Amino acid sequence: MAKRSAAVKAYTQISFRDCTINGILKDRESGKQKRLKKGDEDKFRKLSRYYFESRSIGENRDDGRRIGIDSPCAYPKAELIDKIMDTVWGLQYFGEHVDAVVEPSIDRINEDAELDILEVFGRGKFVIGELVTGIFDGDECGGVLHVDKFNGNARDAAVIRGIVNSYGLKSGDILSARMHYDKKLSFFCVHYVDEINGVKTETFEKLKPTKKNPYVEPPAPVVKPRIGAVRFGFSGSTRLGLAAHIDAFSPVLMGQAALVSASGKMDFADKAASLAKIAEGSGTFDETLLYITGENEETIKKTKKIFPGLTTIGKSIHDNDRVMVRRMCDYAVRRAECGQHIMLIVEDLDAVSETACDAARLLESARRTETGGSVTVVVFADIDSTLSKYYIVRRLASAELRVVSCPFFSDYVVDALNCSSDAAEAFTEEEKLADEALKKTVRENGSEAAMKVVDDCGSYPKFVKYACGNKEN
Repeated sequence: MAKRSAAVKAYTQISFRDCTINGILKDRESGKQKRLKKGDEDKFRKLSRYYFESRSIGENRDDGRRIGIDSPCAYPKAELIDKIMDTVWGLQYFGEHVDAVVEPSIDRINEDAELDILEVFGRGKFVIGELVTGIFDGDECGGVLHVDKFNGNARDAAVIRGIVNSYGLKSGDILSARMHYDKKLSFFCVHYVDEINGVKTETFEKLKPTKKNPYVEPPAPVVKPRIGAVRFGFSGSTRLGLAAHIDAFSPVLMGQAALVSASGKMDFADKAASLAKIAEGSGTFDETLLYITGENEETIKKTKKIFPGLTTIGKSIHDNDRVMVRRMCDYAVRRAECGQHIMLIVEDLDAVSETACDAARLLESARRTETGGSVTVVVFADIDSTLSKYYIVRRLASAELRVVSCPFFSDYVVDALNCSSDAAEAFTEEEKLADEALKKTVRENGSEAAMKVVDDCGSYPKFVKYACGNKEN
């Protein structure tokens, strides 16, 4: 009896999902669908009994009303639990892997279909369905949960406006949810959300306003301490190239937007991938996001060898370069609000911006949040075209590295006279001296000579010591 009481007590603070489906899935092989099967009934009943017995009779009666049991107050606790378990098992969705016919679309969900989903949502945590994790893309009118991060496909699930408004979901939120296949709509629909950005939704129910406390602050996301210096993160790199030139000629603070503007023919994809690889290896950022336009398959294959984690346009009919980058911006902002530091690198400003507003939105995604997180944005732009969005939004960037392509003689040359930065406030005394020395070299010998000095030093820290008179062998 004591052993049974200890087991029941252990389930008191655990959610229904943790008690049942999570325990069942532990015994399955990896790669299996995260859903219940009819053969799981005995184990499901055993695990769910622990959960219901750990709750009070009042909570059991509330659970009974939620799932549609008539007059739950008329039953003693043991009999009520048996009735709840029979009803809960009958509410589950079973079946093997289902291939959706079409991609989910909120526009196709009529009032009757929405009411059916809300009915399942009202039963809440007791309907398992298929467990899924993805990124929400939408607004207060509804949206889609993308299971393949930013790319759309038929395995995505629609999220109706009732669920969006119940949880206050924002585009870019990471959801751990449950979905089921709707035969009438021919696509998947989310019917319950377990976690939002790592915070369990059952926590929200415990924070409902009362007469004594009419307003309760929602739980704050876990805040991570700031990582390293405020600088861009490439300062410690021992690699030559664009990263060292950004630190020397147009340094960027974390949470700022930077433009790499180029005149002449330049391989933006290769430069962006190399920059992303260095950012990822610097240890400054929690996550590095790279977007490459998907017009050339050979370019994509070549770039993936440099940075395998890149994102490009998928096969969905709803995806295009502008939509993909918007999803990445929303995701980066949500991650920053959770205290993380995100680096977002975009290969081509004009390719991902249909209008000037799109380009401005991309650069304005760079920010520092009150929770200690940040979004740093680096965008490559071709300035040879007078129709480029660069000329409209260039003032929104905090830093700009201007380069001129020289494919015959070398890769490119930094145009130091047209570089800019707002990072002087974060300079150390040594960095201020190095910056003055670099400007003096530009005035006396030109941009190419200044660029050669940085390249010969091998890294930005060595350049700072060299410029301050502490030259190392």
